[in-house]
Amino acid sequence: MPKKYKYYYESSVDIAEVEQNWGIKNAVELLRKLQQGNKDIDLVDTATWNTDQRNEVYYQTITLAVTRHIKTRRIFGSARRSGVYFGSEVPALFVLDDDDKIQDVYPHEKDGTVITIWDYLQSLET
Repeated sequence: MPKKYKYYYESSVDIAEVEQNWGIKNAVELLRKLQQGNKDIDLVDTATWNTDQRNEVYYQTITLAVTRHIKTRRIFGSARRSGVYFGSEVPALFVLDDDDKIQDVYPHEKDGTVITIWDYLQSLET
């Protein structure tokens, strides 16, 4: 089981009301509870980041998407503007191994279904 998580969000924007953000308020509450329970969860506020900083982190999802056969481009942006909403209007959760290597990213699309951060966190409880 993964040991570490990084949650990217922007405190200065409203979270978009889109399918990939379903359950996000519950997810954030649960992440904060898990963090207080000594889980290794890093909450990263991207409010002061510039475009290059945001893109540098977003681009890490591209290789993962190819190897895991998931889609992230339209989850975090559009066909023309890849990653434009990453960690801002669409928060992101990285699941990391003990060496800080990204094992998964949420939300993402797999086989035509969007799997949200909340979906993933609920699956941990079962």
